[in-house]
Amino acid sequence: MSDLASWSSAPAAPTLATIFVGDGSTNNVKQFVEEQAPAERIKVVEEVVGKGALVLQFEVREGDPEIAAGHRSELVSGKTFRHGDHLFFGFGVKREEGDNTPGHWQMFFQLHDQSGGSPPLCLQYFKSGGKVWAWLGSGDGTKEYWEGEVGEEGKAWVDLLIRLKVGTTDGEIEVWRDKVLQKLIGGGTVKRGQNTEGVAPLYDKIGIYRTGASVGTTKTRMRNYFIARVLP
Repeated sequence: MSDLASWSSAPAAPTLATIFVGDGSTNNVKQFVEEQAPAERIKVVEEVVGKGALVLQFEVREGDPEIAAGHRSELVSGKTFRHGDHLFFGFGVKREEGDNTPGHWQMFFQLHDQSGGSPPLCLQYFKSGGKVWAWLGSGDGTKEYWEGEVGEEGKAWVDLLIRLKVGTTDGEIEVWRDKVLQKLIGGGTVKRGQNTEGVAPLYDKIGIYRTGASVGTTKTRMRNYFIARVLP
């Protein structure tokens, strides 16, 4: 997983140490330290039945009990991150179905802090022009760093890679989608001088977290989740 050549078009990838892999290859979710979901909402499934490749499937349904003010189907790696950490987060994602009501937020990746409020960094779904999009920004919506199309529901995988330097005034963010370095909101391909730290330490979560007002079912598949640290 630490071979960035398979994830990005960066001409000179840094030296990395992979510190976490959560890909379901154990045929369960025991690679993660915590599961936040009603029973049977997180499963390890074959992407194509009979072909053997395993992926994580997350699901929430209308009427599910709320967990911390929303519907959740999430996994926590147990890793923590602090000021100065330089990291890559990579994974493939495919949304099978979801609630497209305007104003109903649906996160599928979070870097949370210790403030008890919205995460400093998250990825959220929205729908536009009949296709599913995602935006990367702070959980309260005050900052948006990137937005991009993530395909038609249930039809295609998108591989995302996020480079993050954790900091209060010197944080940095880059995003690759399907190996292509992305142009960020406001121009350029790198955001520097950002507060990406919040109240340290940060910790990561993947899966679905959506507003309790959501309707219907949201189902997302994720594959090859990894976290890598840039070595000095």
